[in-house]
Amino acid sequence: MDKIIVGIAAGAILLILLLVSLLWYQLSIPARQNDILYIMRMSRGRMVVGILDILFFSAMAVPSIILLEDNWFAAFAVFYLFTLLGEYLCIMVLLWRCVITGDSLTFYMPLLPAKEVKFNEIDHVYCTDNQSYGMSGLKKLEGYHGQKKLFSVEEDIYGFPLLYALLYERRQVNYIPVTEDLKATNTFPYVPVKENVSVTAKTGDKIRAVLIDLLFIVPCMVYTLWNHSEFELPYQIIAIFMLLLILPNTISTLLWKVTMDFHTISIRNYLGITRTYEIRQISKVLELENHIVLYAGEKKVAKIAKSSKNFSYLFERLLRTEAEIYRK
Repeated sequence: MDKIIVGIAAGAILLILLLVSLLWYQLSIPARQNDILYIMRMSRGRMVVGILDILFFSAMAVPSIILLEDNWFAAFAVFYLFTLLGEYLCIMVLLWRCVITGDSLTFYMPLLPAKEVKFNEIDHVYCTDNQSYGMSGLKKLEGYHGQKKLFSVEEDIYGFPLLYALLYERRQVNYIPVTEDLKATNTFPYVPVKENVSVTAKTGDKIRAVLIDLLFIVPCMVYTLWNHSEFELPYQIIAIFMLLLILPNTISTLLWKVTMDFHTISIRNYLGITRTYEIRQISKVLELENHIVLYAGEKKVAKIAKSSKNFSYLFERLLRTEAEIYRK
């Protein structure tokens, strides 16, 4: 009976999420008006990830609630969470909108309040390489007010060229497109030089690591492995695989840190061990598509993702050292 109740509740939550999202869309998205220049939408190609997520994790969740006995709820909860995330990703692709008018951009993200950005609030716009997984090779526009990021729009979103041209034509915006000539200078003029730089994972990634990984997924996986008497072999294998995949990344997200001051650079790894080098010891910086690698002589001392918090400040400092910069 418990399994039937949980199964019905899980199906109801999936349906309610879809219906509430459709209701949000009806109430939030404005009808076509004269002052609307364009309504941007996400590429439907992004739905592939969400659909594959739903198919895989629902295929694991349904058998877990049917076949397992003592530990069925823990296994079902983990797989069901990822199924929910997949459904929301699909909803995001279908319903996300950015409405462009003559004086503003308004972003509509499913189930969240609309966010309006006035053009006169934008101090500068950067056109950079997208480092997101699956989006490599594409550009994205990032708008800022001071140090505060106002928006980010990827190149595969419908209407990107229009927004690009619109921002470029507005003379009050300090717009700096990233061209091959600019890349060849090894520096971007809009990045200030800071004496002390601390590079860590982004705050959002840390929150996800604590709330989802450490407080939910990892305890569920440990519980199902600890009480394995009724836990079927396929689910044991999946639990071990998810722990090996998630736990090291979670610990690294929380502990990893690179600190650079006037004389030294310190790297703290995912074990909490810190190694410090003098800046003059960094002889080479290898720049790859999504990260950079620091070398002291022939020894690799750090691998730093470009998506890390304060990465641009660190890279600007490295460009001003005697280290040789290589690109692949």
